[in-house]
Amino acid sequence: MRLRRILGLAALTAVLATGIPGVASAEPGSAPGAASRVTVSDLVLRESVRGPHVLVPRTWGMKSVDGGGSGSSSTWTNPRAKSQWVALFTGVEVGGWFELDGVSGSIDPSGFFPSNAKVTRLSRTMWTYTYAGKPGKSQKLVRGAWFAQLDGGDPMGYLQVEVSMDAASQAAARRIITDFVRRYG
Repeated sequence: MRLRRILGLAALTAVLATGIPGVASAEPGSAPGAASRVTVSDLVLRESVRGPHVLVPRTWGMKSVDGGGSGSSSTWTNPRAKSQWVALFTGVEVGGWFELDGVSGSIDPSGFFPSNAKVTRLSRTMWTYTYAGKPGKSQKLVRGAWFAQLDGGDPMGYLQVEVSMDAASQAAARRIITDFVRRYG
């Protein structure tokens, strides 16, 4: 009862339903997807397991894998809608993108994008792309960006970010990609 007085009934209900203070639970009769909608104001800068930073919703938890030199992945997932996530990958795999055509210094990361992706090359080292996620009721538009890291023209590795969010959250998804491009491109 004391906790109810401190938090208030609505906040206590949200904590009990979601386990996360400040994250509202979807109430019966609320708009579909309302509890999982992400806005630009929900985004905060977070550090990935290997150091690169990315904007993510503040209430999403991170799971990471560090390949110990081979690369890493950091994925933040919406606790209310598992089909919504932000993933940041780091890697080297130079043979998968550097000088594939035999031309000195050429970069071709096409193997890192699904075949149905609409890809835009922004510079010699930066690409953005979009594609439809897994078909079904919860199909999401996935936005991504891929950046080749070079040192004096020599390949060092790559950074890649992907964002899967519902239609109501696309402004936030675009902001995540735009910030990534500005920060690393």
